[in-house]
Amino acid sequence: MSEAEMERASRFVRRTDAARYRAGRSWVRRKISVALGVSPSDLAISAGPHGKPGLQGDPIGFNVTHSNEEIWLAISAGPVGIDFEPSPRDDPATLYRQIAAPDEWRQACAAGITEEGLLVLWTAKEAVLKLLGAGFMTDPCSISLGSLTGTRPVSGKIAGRWISVARIPAPTGCMAHVATFGKRLEMRLYDYESPEIF
Repeated sequence: MSEAEMERASRFVRRTDAARYRAGRSWVRRKISVALGVSPSDLAISAGPHGKPGLQGDPIGFNVTHSNEEIWLAISAGPVGIDFEPSPRDDPATLYRQIAAPDEWRQACAAGITEEGLLVLWTAKEAVLKLLGAGFMTDPCSISLGSLTGTRPVSGKIAGRWISVARIPAPTGCMAHVATFGKRLEMRLYDYESPEIF
């Protein structure tokens, strides 16, 4: 890990959080280094203006999402965004209202707001916002993703650029999406065991 990553790990209050952060960062570095054919210590990972990680010179795009024990990594030839979420503990309607564009809210109210519908919208929208580089610094209600009820990739223009969004197979009760620029999205999925954190 870099000095900045080690310093960040030292700021965690709970030892388990620090250990999880270190294990996750080390795992991500190893996977990216394999993709590039370089040593993990040679990777210069930096954060963009809103915290999105990137590599010096942008040889590839990558994005990370984590929740509890899960760490997901997307690697792409260009910019990419990924999000994974477990079932929410809060009321789906309340959370849906906080992230839905007006047309998305009207569609959801007409069809009935469900926990699965919330997870679909939340993960797809966060993947797109992470792709755009701002995450939730951008109001999620300011962009509309249209109908995302299917499992096939969808594409459309957001902020004048073509963006493709696809659902990724996830454990029962969870949801994941990935987003890239362009009209087509092709994926290869890999399942890795990460190292023990203790």
